[in-house]
Amino acid sequence: MGKRKTNRVAWGLAAMRAVALLGGAGRLVVGLRPYWVAKYRGDEADLHGAVLIYAPLASASLWSANLEGANLSGATLQEAELGEANLCGANLRDADLRGAEFTEAHLLRADLEGADLVGAYMTASSLHEANLSGATAPRAFLFGAFLDRADLRGTDLRGAYLNYAVLIGAKMMGASLAGAHLDNAMLGEAILTRANLANASLLDASLHHAVLDGADLRGTDLTRAELGGAKMTGARYSSRTRWPAGFDPTRHGAVRIK
Repeated sequence: MGKRKTNRVAWGLAAMRAVALLGGAGRLVVGLRPYWVAKYRGDEADLHGAVLIYAPLASASLWSANLEGANLSGATLQEAELGEANLCGANLRDADLRGAEFTEAHLLRADLEGADLVGAYMTASSLHEANLSGATAPRAFLFGAFLDRADLRGTDLRGAYLNYAVLIGAKMMGASLAGAHLDNAMLGEAILTRANLANASLLDASLHHAVLDGADLRGTDLTRAELGGAKMTGARYSSRTRWPAGFDPTRHGAVRIK
């Protein structure tokens, strides 16, 4: 009898916790099963539209899962496996995604505002028009990622690996890209107003018609970069900044800082 009572208490506490986690008893039936599936049977699972707010899913395996339109705001997905997952239109605001695996994941128009992406692996992931404003992503791996027209305003990408990434038309005002790796990246028409690109590497990068007004280019390596039509009014550079052969930054409005 004592054991049954203990079990009932344990299940009661678990249910109460689930209610608090998922926002109330009204969502309990809808929320508990998706959470169980995501936690223990996530690979290739159909979880589109699932409500998983603040869900503790650290190290969960969600490879190729369908999470289109799911609400994962505030969720803990640290070191989770989300490679090739469908997260189009998903809400990942303020989620803990440190060290998570997103290789070739689909995040079209996903909302990652304020998310923690420190050391996340997002190689070749599709982030077309995604919102990453205010996200923290230093040292994140974004090799060959598709970030065209993405919102990266104020995003922390210090030391991030963005080699061969597509950032055409991306909004990157005030983004921190100090020490970032952007070799061969495509940044045509990207807006980098007041962005910090100090000591960043942009070898062979394409910056056609990019806006770099007020950007910090001190120590930036732009060797062989394509800068046709780029705007640099008030951009700062130093003696350590490397420019393409024959390029005169002062004619584009840049200012040398001693």
